[in-house]
Amino acid sequence: GPYSQFLDKFSILVADLVTCADNIIILGDFYIHFDVKTDPLTKAFSVLVNSAGSPQYVSELAHRCVHMLDLVLAHGLSITNLKILPHLPKLPDHFLITFRSLYLTKTNKEPFLAE
Repeated sequence: GPYSQFLDKFSILVADLVTCADNIIILGDFYIHFDVKTDPLTKAFSVLVNSAGSPQYVSELAHRCVHMLDLVLAHGLSITNLKILPHLPKLPDHFLITFRSLYLTKTNKEPFLAE
C-alpha cells in the first residue's frame, strides 16, 4: 500500500543521505502519529530511523488535533533546546518547533551553533 511505498522510498533516501553526508537534519510533518506507539506505521518508521542512527527528537504534541506529526530527525549532530511553542493563529494547525544544532565544520573544526 501507500505506507509501504513511503517507507521504502524514505529508507532509500536516508541510506543515500547518510552515505554522502556527515551531518543531516530532516524535519517536517510526516503525518505519522508518532505518539501512538502501537500503530504499525509508527513502529515501522521508528525502526527505520533508529537503524539509520537518526534519532527523532520531538517528544511532545505539536499539532492542534492532539497528535505528534511534526518530527525532527538528526544524524551526525546534536539537537538541543528543542521547544514547542504554543499555537500561533498564523500557523494553520501546527505548533512552532525551535531547536539548536551544534556541529563541526569541515574547514576549521570549530563548533558552529545553528539556531
